[in-house]
Amino acid sequence: MIIAFIVAQKRGPNWIAKYAIFLAILIVVSGILWMFGLQLFSPLILAIWAALIARYLFLFWSYHKPKIA
Repeated sequence: MIIAFIVAQKRGPNWIAKYAIFLAILIVVSGILWMFGLQLFSPLILAIWAALIARYLFLFWSYHKPKIA
């Protein structure tokens, strides 16, 4: 919840983009663990993972796009 308020500011701290990439990597690692059978997840969680990865990549992209005026 605290991170939501930081992101809502015009320009947040520089660590937000790195944090978003870190979370996307953790989701990918969770998917790999699920594929190899080391962890059991419902197949419906794939949709949630896809939505979260899209959100984190958009957050990363929005912090790295060039500022216009």
